[in-house]
Amino acid sequence: MKKYLYVFVICILLIIITFVIVNARGDRQESVVSELPFKVVMILPGPITDGSWSQSGYEALVRIKDEFKIATQYHQNVQVQDIESLVSAYAKEKSVFIIGFGGEYSAALEQEAIRYPQMEFALVGNYPGNGKNYGCLSTKRGAFHLAGVFAALNTKSNVIGIITGEDLTHTRAENASLEQGVQDINPEIRVLNQYVGSWNNKLESLRVAKDLIGSNVDILVVNVDHANDDIHKYATDMNIKTISVVTNSKEKFPNTVIGSIVIDNYNLLRYGVDLYLQGKWEGKIYNLGLVEGVMFFDININKLNTQQRQTYKDVYKRLIQKRITNLSRVD
Repeated sequence: MKKYLYVFVICILLIIITFVIVNARGDRQESVVSELPFKVVMILPGPITDGSWSQSGYEALVRIKDEFKIATQYHQNVQVQDIESLVSAYAKEKSVFIIGFGGEYSAALEQEAIRYPQMEFALVGNYPGNGKNYGCLSTKRGAFHLAGVFAALNTKSNVIGIITGEDLTHTRAENASLEQGVQDINPEIRVLNQYVGSWNNKLESLRVAKDLIGSNVDILVVNVDHANDDIHKYATDMNIKTISVVTNSKEKFPNTVIGSIVIDNYNLLRYGVDLYLQGKWEGKIYNLGLVEGVMFFDININKLNTQQRQTYKDVYKRLIQKRITNLSRVD
């Protein structure tokens, strides 16, 4: 009897010891994951409450922080001349991913990438990459091409306007693709393209918008960040239709905004951060668009007649199948 009791006690002790060892290993693994030294730093050109570009980047960063359980930091309203001092503050961090959220930071970050080869850099905009530690998350132009097609199918005056904050490499490419979509439908349609020179100057943006509308524009593509809502409101008063860019403004201005070129900055940034965390981020350009679910053009297709709907669907299908090859000049 004592022999069986002895065996029983030994078995219980072995079970307890095994349980403790397994849980201890689990605790150690959890602690390693939670203490990874990764940090993502986002540099924003505008305020995180602008209702457009900078806010969408900030909100994407918050989601990424929660998903990957990493440290994050953001800086808003950052001027290009402040990049050097801002980046230097992170020079002693163990592992930092600096993201410049806008094409205006391209050249400044290129210099910082040379100065700090141990750090990783990304631009959201248009930059070919330095082949080392500075790459680019870039959006393809298919959604802008679709917007041009849709605008061409809806215009009555045959004059379409585009108002953009700054004249940058990627904004020129986006507008070129939009104009291309217009011309593919009707080469007789005029496209008036104006750059404000700022993403934050509401007064100047509204002045430029008024000038465009005064030039017989009946559809205005609005991409000026901080002043977007003011322009949509003015267009509503003037009975002019608009197309919004970056954020979806259709619900806020249902009688004015006929389409929205939406950039899913969460999925765009998530793609880059995921590569960084895996140690696979490279100094090259990563192009993402309609196929990858990073961009889409939101419309009410019932606004088009049967023939127009078919034309639009055909263009969309050819874009997805990459059969519109002349987009390569702006992609």
